[in-house]
Amino acid sequence: MAATLGTLITMCQDLLGTTSIFSTSVLTDWINRAIEDLSIYFPLYSEYDISTTAHKHTYDLETYIKGVVSVEYPQGQDPPRYLLRKSYTDPSFWLEPGYYDIIKFQSSDSASPPQIAISDTTLLAENIIIKCIIDHAVLTAGADECTVLERHTNLILQFVRWKAFQELSAKESEDPSPLNTRASSFEINAQRAGEAYHEALKSAASAESESGQVAWKMDRFDSLY
Repeated sequence: MAATLGTLITMCQDLLGTTSIFSTSVLTDWINRAIEDLSIYFPLYSEYDISTTAHKHTYDLETYIKGVVSVEYPQGQDPPRYLLRKSYTDPSFWLEPGYYDIIKFQSSDSASPPQIAISDTTLLAENIIIKCIIDHAVLTAGADECTVLERHTNLILQFVRWKAFQELSAKESEDPSPLNTRASSFEINAQRAGEAYHEALKSAASAESESGQVAWKMDRFDSLY
């Protein structure tokens, strides 16, 4: 069963040993930053089904695509017919059927979404099936389900713990007194927590590879206090 944002917040509070130091909004921000980081290493696989229009070559995509696994067009061929990727700026792209390209506009303007271009043209409406990888969704409401794999939930918790130690270290560093040993302690713990997170991330990535099988567990720094 997928964890919700509310569940992850509770898990983070239990891990940090307190429910009062960090607000739920701060924990939500760290959880989403963890999910953003994990999207680089463990992206979400998705599938698009686009209905084409006769004589139209380009179609808007609903979200940013990190990578394309396959583009099937038209749908339902036996065996399936997959398009090859070629730059749409290549003049030959428009002269032969069987090609596609993903056009990513460097703009945050929703009026300029990414597009898929296909070289084929048809008199009939067909379907394009795009299998791709995308970023995991941002969580905003408590009931929002996290799409990160359950076995990677501990990575989210490790990331949050790292950021918690960094925050405590920054706050304690505001006191320049040489007698303030808590600042040094939090700084060391933040460094260790960061190293532990990146080591766990490396081990998890290795375990996901076809050739790697690496055991992984939480380290001993399991509480802020």
